[in-house]
Amino acid sequence: MHQTNENWLPRLLLSIVYTLGILGIVASGGGGGGDDDVTLNFPTPTLPAGAVVLAHPANAEDVAEDAVETLALLNLFGDLLELKTGAPPAIAHVIRQTTNQFYKRDPNTPSVATGVREDVSADFCTGPGGGSAIANVSETATSARVRVDFTDCDIGGIAVVNGDISLSATWNETTLDYTLRIGGTLVVSDGINPDVTFVFDIDTSGNDGTGAFSSTASFSVDGGPNGSYLVTTTTPIEGDFNSGDYTPGGILIVEGGNNTRLRITIIAGNFATVELDDGLGGGFLNVGIPNIMLPPL
Repeated sequence: MHQTNENWLPRLLLSIVYTLGILGIVASGGGGGGDDDVTLNFPTPTLPAGAVVLAHPANAEDVAEDAVETLALLNLFGDLLELKTGAPPAIAHVIRQTTNQFYKRDPNTPSVATGVREDVSADFCTGPGGGSAIANVSETATSARVRVDFTDCDIGGIAVVNGDISLSATWNETTLDYTLRIGGTLVVSDGINPDVTFVFDIDTSGNDGTGAFSSTASFSVDGGPNGSYLVTTTTPIEGDFNSGDYTPGGILIVEGGNNTRLRITIIAGNFATVELDDGLGGGFLNVGIPNIMLPPL
């Protein structure tokens, strides 16, 4: 698989979302007063101006690999909602511990007031540039709404982030059914390459016991090293977090400039095929782009 500089985008987003305590914020119950509810932002991604023209198999393959790399965000949902125990690595342990607190599975969890506003800059903006991150949280016994706003937030000296992330979750502790939606707009600068704008909306439902999930996604990348493009699911991405397998049949469509498109179709073995539409009226064709491996669940 070709590695591109753009692959750090989903990984950075994952690190941001993990740090939210998303969960640590909610579980902490800290912070000052706030509104009784949280205004969430789930934007509708659109095709950026000057989108890359997907005219050749080589650049099409690179963009397709970048697009499926963002499916790594689904790992977030598995980590947030799984019930597995054991002795995982330190970071995963912290994630699962705070997740258990968030979902009230830990009887020692402090109650969380509705309308909490908390300055979480010390948790996020750990790089030398500082900056700010402000979280707003609203929670009930079976749901939570979280929004974090970033202003010139230096994430560990890796990148400076501006924008916001919103999360809305519901769960049923009897059936273990859940819904989880995450979205927002992030403008990311690494101080070397041009700024990259990532607009996203990912909506997932599933069952925490069986591991089954179904996810729809839409996201755009504007200014990435492989160009700008829009990705949407036309058939939901489904699978099983317990087995680690995707269900064949999920489809992502990547839109580029001049009406060019890619169709990425999940097949058995956690791989996907890639077909190219060159925008000249022939539709999607197999032009010899190798199958690509999907991120592990």
